[in-house]
Amino acid sequence: MKRFAFLLLVGGVLGMSSAAKAGFDPLGDTFGSGYKIDLIQYSLTEDDTNYYATIVTANAFASPLDLADPQRIGGLFEFDTDNNPDTGYSPHQNTIGHPLAERFGSDFMAAIFGITADDTVTLFDTRDFSSIQVKIAFDLALHSVTLTIPKAAFGNPTTDIYGAVAIGATSINDAMEHREGVTPRSVPEPSSFGLIVLGLGGATFFCRRKKR
Repeated sequence: MKRFAFLLLVGGVLGMSSAAKAGFDPLGDTFGSGYKIDLIQYSLTEDDTNYYATIVTANAFASPLDLADPQRIGGLFEFDTDNNPDTGYSPHQNTIGHPLAERFGSDFMAAIFGITADDTVTLFDTRDFSSIQVKIAFDLALHSVTLTIPKAAFGNPTTDIYGAVAIGATSINDAMEHREGVTPRSVPEPSSFGLIVLGLGGATFFCRRKKR
């Protein structure tokens, strides 16, 4: 019974979490001229307060702040937050000859090359032209870029969020979409709370019984 109560507790807690979702881009599918940054992975994850959009490249790049470096990374993150292709802008990929496989309305966008000295970039709402500053982090050793977006900036959406990204050095040379999206977390259903309470209650009961 003690083990059963513990399993109920673990099951209830795990039921509240959401799995990370990642998309992969073929190696060596860059285009254009100049130094080419090869995009190979794009993931969308979340916690209670933020969404995290992370891209990984196959080769090295320099920070956008290194203006004299021909390998400095630039590009654009775009997000469809309402699953409606008729709102927002047509994504940048459609304008560079690499259209998305599915219809996508770009509701929000953030330019990687627009980084400021405090490691933020501007996140634009393409529907009402409002904007906020959001954190961006570059891991040059792991060839990754992570954009941190407060959920409130997206209006705390209740539907899947889809992403697209286009990157390059001297010019855009690779792009991909994140088709799986990430499903926003919701408040646990009463059944989940019930499992957690039951598990905690059972564990407490057996602990007290053991002490006696």
